[in-house]
Amino acid sequence: MGQVIRGACIGMATWRFPRGSSGSTLGTRVASEWAAGSPLTYTYPDGSIAADGKVLEIEPGRRVVMSFHPRWYPGIEAEGPIRMSWEVEPTDDGGSKLTVTSALTPGSKSAEEFAGGIVHIVSGLKTFIETGEPLSVA
Repeated sequence: MGQVIRGACIGMATWRFPRGSSGSTLGTRVASEWAAGSPLTYTYPDGSIAADGKVLEIEPGRRVVMSFHPRWYPGIEAEGPIRMSWEVEPTDDGGSKLTVTSALTPGSKSAEEFAGGIVHIVSGLKTFIETGEPLSVA
């Protein structure tokens, strides 16, 4: 999936904005040091773990590759972690293009769940970058 984000180049905000934000990450808070080898954890407001993983590679402001292990229910947790990459490229008109790639098995529960969730997360990122405010979800 790719989405063009208008406005200034995203810079480190791409990797740092979700920390402590629940508006863009489906009600979770993301914690990581955002360095290669660093763990990352998505927690619900009650402190339970929604997902976890590890930062595998990072080029600040440009690219992050991570493992992501959904834990929100046993059926999806049993499928194990997936590899995701988030890449930002400048566009000719001064905006940025974000491409999110997930290594999903077609027909898996993970693929089904990610189809809707990633769209919401990317929309939240776009809203935050353009307005400085998290996406409001009613």
